[in-house]
Amino acid sequence: IVQFDLPVQTGRDVKAYRVFRSNLFRLGFSMLQKSVYMRYEKNDSTALITQNAVVENIPKNGRVSILRISDISMSNSLFYSDRYLEHSPHPHSCLMVC
Repeated sequence: IVQFDLPVQTGRDVKAYRVFRSNLFRLGFSMLQKSVYMRYEKNDSTALITQNAVVENIPKNGRVSILRISDISMSNSLFYSDRYLEHSPHPHSCLMVC
């Protein structure tokens, strides 16, 4: 899971925000909330490659948190939408960038 807080005060900040967000989609992340994205990884080595790709694209003055969740923890997670239980798109593991 990737979560981020990026400055958007100037035009340059907004462009950096858009590039960072576009890169998350290019890497295969799905948006959970406005600044919370999730991507499933099959193992630690592919998660590390993706993590490095995210870190390389962090804009200046940007704050990014990366939370790696194991298969077991992710399979125990619950997702709700309008009080209705949804199923995780990948029930085994994911790399979350925050």
